[in-house]
Formats: sequence, C-alpha cells, structure tokens
Amino acid sequence: MRIGIVGAGPAGLYSGILLSRDFDVQVFEEHSEVGFPEHCTGLVSKYVVDKSGNNVILNRIKGARIFSGNRSIRIEKKDIAAYVIDRKAFEKNLYNNVSESVYLGNRVKRIEISNGVSISTNSGEYKFDIVIGADGPRSLLRNMVTNERVDLLNGVQVILKKNFVEDNYVYIFLDRKYSSGFFAWAVPRESDLLVGLATYDRNPMLRLKALLRDRFNGVEVIGKNAGQIPIGNLNRHYKGSIFLTGDAAVFVKATSGGGLYYGLKGSEILFESIKKNLNYEKILKKMMEELKKDYIIHKIFSVLNDKEILRIISSLDNEETIEIINKYGDIDYPSILAKKLILNKNIIKVYPLLLRSIFRSYLI
Repeated sequence: MRIGIVGAGPAGLYSGILLSRDFDVQVFEEHSEVGFPEHCTGLVSKYVVDKSGNNVILNRIKGARIFSGNRSIRIEKKDIAAYVIDRKAFEKNLYNNVSESVYLGNRVKRIEISNGVSISTNSGEYKFDIVIGADGPRSLLRNMVTNERVDLLNGVQVILKKNFVEDNYVYIFLDRKYSSGFFAWAVPRESDLLVGLATYDRNPMLRLKALLRDRFNGVEVIGKNAGQIPIGNLNRHYKGSIFLTGDAAVFVKATSGGGLYYGLKGSEILFESIKKNLNYEKILKKMMEELKKDYIIHKIFSVLNDKEILRIISSLDNEETIEIINKYGDIDYPSILAKKLILNKNIIKVYPLLLRSIFRSYLI
C-alpha cells in the first residue's frame, strides 16, 4: 500500500517513521528544510523527549510562577515537571529516521480523489492509496474531511537575552491586556529567554510590546517568530482515503496550546488504525475525550476578565490548594488537576463566578 503524507512537521515525520516500517511512504514538505519556520516554545513532557533523544533538551523545568495583576502564586514539582527542547533539533532528529522518504521543497498544489488519491506538487504528480493530512493549523486536507469550525489563536514570541527570571521556572501572565482569551509566557532556555503570547485578536504584537515594556523593559531582543494555534474539537478525522493528524486534526491541548504530545500520540493511533484496519474514530475516542475536557476548561477561562481571574488566583493562593496543584498538576493531562480542585473548599467559594463563566462561554 502506498501512503502519502502532506507536511513534515513532528506529526507528519513521526507518522512517516511508523508507517514506513510496513508501507511505501512519501512525505511532502513545502519548505526546503524541516524545523522551519520555528514557532514553538518547546515545553514538553518526557514522552515527547523520548521520541527524539536527550540531545534536544535545553532546560529542565521544576515549576511555574503564575501572575495576575499584582498577585502571583508559585507551584513546583519535587521532580522535573517539564523539559524545554530545541524544536528545530527535535524535528531534524525525526527527519533523520525517515529522510529517504521526505520530499523537501514540494508544495502540494492539488489533491484529487479518483481510484485512490492523486497529489500534484511542483515536482510532479503522485498516486496513493491513502493520504494523511499533517499540514498544520490551516490544513488544506482538513477541508476535504470536514467543514467543522476551527478557531485560531495568533501567537508571537521573541527571544531575549536572559534577565531576572529563575532558570528552572516558567512564568505565566494571565492579564487580559497581554492576551484576549489565552495567556502570555516566559520560558528560560540555556542562554536565552522565550517571551510570547497567544491571543484571539489579530494584532498580537501590540500586546507583546506591552508585556515587554511592563515586565522585560530594556532587555535585548535577539530573535522573533510567530504562528497560529488551532483550537477546537473535530468530530471527524478521516473521510474515505484521507486521514488527519497533528495540528491539521486539532490534536492540541486547548489549555496550553501545546500540540507535540497529542500530535505524536495521534500519529501512533493513526498508524495502528491503518496497520490493523481499525476504525480511526473509534480508537481515537479516549484521546478525544481528554482533549474535549481541555477545550471546556479553555472555553471557561477564555471569557474571564481580569477581576475574575484575580479572584480565582486568590482562591488558589493557600498552602492546601498549592499542595494539590503540586501533586496532581500534569503538563499532558490538565483535567486530572481540574477534577481534584473542583471539590476543594477554596474553589467552592468561586463556584458562582465559574458557573457564570460556563454560561458565558457557551454564548460565544
């Protein structure tokens, strides 16, 4: 069986690695190199690191400081909570395992379904039994599978020379002047600092300038990147001979915007579906349930204003609740912590606020 993969990001490359063990695979990438353009903070769990190797690790994160207005809370794990990786090196490691099957500099111009699937690129036409869409947030192939709505967060990030931040802590800024519906961040690497944000409005750079002015004034900017994050939940991930994975399938944690963990997990499930001829939607069900929980949490948070966020942060700022966060916080499964917090006596105090937010979130 011949399988074509559109997109050589992490999900496309990893799908190629898995599928090439049993099938004839070709991966098409419009850029002339993998890992470009760089638009990811690279904050991941050990599961993601293990797919590439420890040589991609730039920093080990112990915890986070979360800021809302003039208040902040500090959370930390006894062990490593997350890793900061070199995203470009991560993708190159994946690429090296499937490079013979990857066609760089090949933009897909047209896809036709007739006795299989035909892909036309700037280098020619190719025929496949199955085509996988791993072509990112604005996926062309997604439109061939479903017409479901996908929202896009606009992200922008700069690289700064390090300043006062603690080496092993991520900083999260929840103020609405920095983001409409999401948050801003600062993530320390070996010798520099990633500072960025994602927002639903169309001018994230104005908000980033405010963040830099307020929190990192005078620090030298040595790089910049931008990108989009798909947010939503698709009910359909394949149609006929076309399958979706990664950002194209919206395998993204809506709470954090991270797509590496679920992009790789989704590719493993896709491989199992194709190899064993199993229904893709059925074996995706468990993963999708977790992503739907993430999306609900995101929807509720996205409608909160500064005053409401401050009230929630204040309710968390006590020894008992911080201990729960430290114990149950999980970068890949935030719903585990949400379940533990929902019956906490300090959170119960803000139930009316949360209920109003739930109502507002479903009016949008």
